[in-house]
Amino acid sequence: MMPEMDGIECVSKIRQIGTKYAKNVPIIALTANAVIGMEQVFLKAGFSGFISKPISTIKLDEIIHKFICTDKQETSKTGFVKIAQVKKLPEIYGIDLEKGLENFSGNLEIYLRILNSFVTNIPNKLLTIIQPDEANLADYAITIHGIKGSCYGINANLVGDKAFELEKLAKANDIAEVKRLTLPFLKIIYKLLADLKAFVEQENSTKPAKPKNNKPNIELLQQILLAAQDYDNEEMQKNITELDKFDYETGGDLILQLKKDIDTFDYDATIEAIEKYLEQ
Repeated sequence: MMPEMDGIECVSKIRQIGTKYAKNVPIIALTANAVIGMEQVFLKAGFSGFISKPISTIKLDEIIHKFICTDKQETSKTGFVKIAQVKKLPEIYGIDLEKGLENFSGNLEIYLRILNSFVTNIPNKLLTIIQPDEANLADYAITIHGIKGSCYGINANLVGDKAFELEKLAKANDIAEVKRLTLPFLKIIYKLLADLKAFVEQENSTKPAKPKNNKPNIELLQQILLAAQDYDNEEMQKNITELDKFDYETGGDLILQLKKDIDTFDYDATIEAIEKYLEQ
């Protein structure tokens, strides 16, 4: 469902970038194409591993551990170790937060980050499906497919099922039904977004206040800049996490913007924002 190139071509281009990171970063194929022999096709094409849909969190943990975790101490830092849940989560229509949290091994901090990413990124996708017509039905199918996957990823299965229904109708070129069902779908998912936003904000408001600092550390910003130029998201995440430990008198808006850009893998925007800040 990638709009301009398939996964195999994408990985080939990544491996050809030429940097050490691009050549060695683990890339796992996640696909509904699970026929016999496909795993070898993906491995030969430059993928590091293979997972078939529907996603098994146990298999997902196993393959992530294989490529990322090197010892028990590091495993505990990733959040994949089961953490006992002691907090009762609220009931929100369209999503089962309790089961969603289980999919992230009970780690509420990680789940909140995923929910925040969902709340931040889905609205822009919804803007592209508000007015479906015959001319944009193919793009509609691609967008609703992605929304469906995002919903299932956070365990908003009721909303995901409705997105899946719209995806099938769009692929069948049934524009009349797509138009009829899109508005009810938008009402449900916008309500879900509002409820999740309130939940995430409430959870974040209970965290201890961050210590104050004058401005972001220039060295850390430069490290993020170099990592963005090298497409090294892991290094970017490490440094933005350090920068996000403080409230800044100046430069706080930059950190908020970088967090969003890094979470959405927008390397160009990251580079542009840091270069502009450093020029001041």
